[in-house]
Amino acid sequence: MNQEIIEVIDSEQDETSQNWCNLSEAGSLKEGYDLERFVEPPRKDFICLICLGVVRNPLECSQCGILLCKKCAYGCSKPQNPFFSMSSITIKFNCPICRSRAAPREPSMILKKFISNLIVYCKNKDRGCKVCRSIGEIKNHEKECDFKVIRCANHGLCSKEGSKIDFITAKCIKSEKNADRKLKFVCSEICRKVVVMSYLLKADKSEEAVDQYKLALEQLSQIN
Repeated sequence: MNQEIIEVIDSEQDETSQNWCNLSEAGSLKEGYDLERFVEPPRKDFICLICLGVVRNPLECSQCGILLCKKCAYGCSKPQNPFFSMSSITIKFNCPICRSRAAPREPSMILKKFISNLIVYCKNKDRGCKVCRSIGEIKNHEKECDFKVIRCANHGLCSKEGSKIDFITAKCIKSEKNADRKLKFVCSEICRKVVVMSYLLKADKSEEAVDQYKLALEQLSQIN
């Protein structure tokens, strides 16, 4: 009974320090980086003991100093007010190693920068990409990676998916000077003409759209 009283008092004393979590972001967080993505084996200190990946959005136990992904820190924590609405729940950290209930803290900037500078392969490596970048830079590359999986821009008639490098571009020009040009990726010449035709119709260029339509029909007849 005395132990329970002490725990309640401790909970009240450090309630203000439990501001490390935000329940609204919990669904968007990810577990650690897969170890196979690293060019060189990372230090064991950087491996989250929950998901066994290299820590992503790391938090540090203020007592024993272990690192955990923020998502994993949420997972090993407990709500203090389970009978109230989610908006009133306070998350209480529970370290998986030392069982400390003290709120975790942000690691030092030097440590976070060190982890951010670790070199990883592009997530599209298995599809043929050979690019390696730091954790902090790889996301920008992956957004434009030639080997990322995309779907043909002719969504209404085509559902083909594949590596970006295997697709061709359809140029939808928005101005006479080509200053504002949006590229769309399609799987074939026919889909290219359909996408361009759709754009021309939206831009009130019906005659040019009809020309594209005729060309698409001609190609279809040749295939048949």
